[in-house]
Formats: sequence, C-alpha cells, structure tokens
Amino acid sequence: MSVKLVLLKSGEDVIADFQEMIAGDDQVVGYLASYPYVVKINRAEVPQEEPDEPAKVGLSFFPWMPLSQDKNIPIDPTWIVTMVEPVEQVKESYEEKVNVIKEKCATSGSDEREDATVAD
Repeated sequence: MSVKLVLLKSGEDVIADFQEMIAGDDQVVGYLASYPYVVKINRAEVPQEEPDEPAKVGLSFFPWMPLSQDKNIPIDPTWIVTMVEPVEQVKESYEEKVNVIKEKCATSGSDEREDATVAD
C-alpha cells in the first residue's frame, strides 16, 4: 500500500492508498485513491497540566465522497495541491481502519464503504 496524505484545492486533507494513473506516453493523468478518507484534527478539551505542554489532539476519519459506493475513486492531478507522507501515527490509524472495513466486507459479503466516523 502506498498511503499518502494529499491536500486538495478544496482544502480537504485526504488520506488513501494512491496509485498513479499513467497514459500511454508515461504521463500521469490522474491518481486512483483507494479507501479515501478526509482527516480532521480535533483539539481535546482536556486542560494542559503544564503551560508549555503541547495541546492534546485527536483524529477523525470521514469517508471522502460518502455517497459513493466506490472504494477506488480517480482524482484529477490538477486538484492535488501537494502529496506527502503522513506521520506514522496517522498512517497506522488509517491502515487499521481500512483493515477493519476489509474484514467486515469479507465476512458479510458486502462491498460497501463504512459510513461511520472513527475518532482516535
């Protein structure tokens, strides 16, 4: 899996397994995002014990294009502002979420995406 975090022109941070879509002349014409999720940072309402202590944050994952049943969604490369390697904790949380979804689909025979929000 080539998990990347992208910033879209819309301002959304999307994490997914991205694969390049190549045209005949080796030109990237798009990216295929498998299991794409929007990542949101949530500030914890827990008071800091020390004034210099970093604020505690949590992550929420929301399905990107939640009304689609597709797990693989093409993205026009002109809509991607930047593509980066996510920090390890974010990548691990995403991979755990996707593995749970794949297991659910395998046991239920369903091919649908999970709609629930998951907070870490």
